[in-house]
Amino acid sequence: MASASVDGIVKVWNVSKLACLNSFEMHDDKIWALDFSERHGIQEGDRPNLLMITGGSDSKIKMWHDSTATEELKQKEEKLELIQDEQ
Repeated sequence: MASASVDGIVKVWNVSKLACLNSFEMHDDKIWALDFSERHGIQEGDRPNLLMITGGSDSKIKMWHDSTATEELKQKEEKLELIQDEQ
C-alpha cells in the first residue's frame, strides 16, 4: 500500500507489520493523485511489474516502477556466472 501527502512524499507501507518500507520525495509540492497500473505483457518472476503514478500541484506527473525483482534476478545471474567461471 502507498500513501501520498501534502509535503510531496510518497510512502510505501507493509500493512501487516504496520511499518513504512520506503519514502520517496517525488514532488516539490502537494501530491493530489496516486495510482498503480500493471504494465501489460511484462512479468518479472512471480511479481507483477507495477507502475506507481503520482500527480501533484507542482504540475508534474511522475511514473515509477519497482525494479527490485529485475535487480535480484541480475544479481543471481552474475553469481551463477562467477561460479561457472570458477569451475
